[in-house]
Amino acid sequence: MASKKQIPTNNGNSGTLSLNRALDDALVEAFMQELEKDPSPIASGGKRKKLKVVKNKEAKNEIIELKESMNVVAEALREGNAAIREGNEITRERHKHELPPISGEETWNLIKECGCDTDSLTKIYCAVMKDKDKLRMILQCPPEACKAVIMQMVSG
Repeated sequence: MASKKQIPTNNGNSGTLSLNRALDDALVEAFMQELEKDPSPIASGGKRKKLKVVKNKEAKNEIIELKESMNVVAEALREGNAAIREGNEITRERHKHELPPISGEETWNLIKECGCDTDSLTKIYCAVMKDKDKLRMILQCPPEACKAVIMQMVSG
């Protein structure tokens, strides 16, 4: 137990102060030094908040960088898709101007061999030579159905 001693105060009244005031001051000083060395939850609350703010800023920066990277990738994909579309258009245009897979003479003979009417040969030939899809259909058709397919295309 701490002993007490009467000490006059500024207003002239006597008050009691702890004789161990020097000891109390030393304890407070030691406690403060200990806090500086090994921060307790009380002392590190501000530090934790600062660390949390720093971590939040780092996380936000990482998210911003990630978004920017994703935008770069998305733009590259858009450019790549546009290049593919352009290439497809060029390919389609080139295929339009390609010659049919067989010559005109071979086409004529094919139509003739199918047993088509000789009066209709010219009309059938012109229709087939104008449309590569029709010519392809005739070439892929089984021989026994070739005449029916040709007549359907021309008359239908």
